[in-house]
Amino acid sequence: MKDKKVIVIGGNGHLGSAATAGALDAGANVTIVSRHARPDGKATAISASIADRDALAKILADASAVVVSVEADWTTPGMQAIYIEGMKNVIATVPQDAHVVFMGNIGVTDVARMAEYNTAKLTAEKELRESGLDYTIIRPSWIVSGHTGAKLEQGDKY
Repeated sequence: MKDKKVIVIGGNGHLGSAATAGALDAGANVTIVSRHARPDGKATAISASIADRDALAKILADASAVVVSVEADWTTPGMQAIYIEGMKNVIATVPQDAHVVFMGNIGVTDVARMAEYNTAKLTAEKELRESGLDYTIIRPSWIVSGHTGAKLEQGDKY
């Protein structure tokens, strides 16, 4: 990762900030992209939305890796715009040799539970899988500050 350009979309959030810190520790040049970007002292911060394809095209132009760790509002149109259309925007604008990491969620294949949310996250995963890009999908369990254990669940289909 030394001197690689890593873009963390949602880099001011809980998981995004952890990804930012890890990439910085590995020697990467990190840019945080967030609707309300706040610089952390070591990373560059750009205010933009994953829903803005034109902005992403400029930001991702020479990225080595992109971490997508965004959260949408809990309306169906909001989730579709951020997760599904946002992933399509990343796929359309990221260099073909870049690695894309998508933060999903545990239990996402249980569509009966939180149907709109899980369907939108699964659709974003499907878009990434079918893109031909090099990717990693992470499905973390509930992340709670100060929590010392890990909740591991089984049953996801993908």
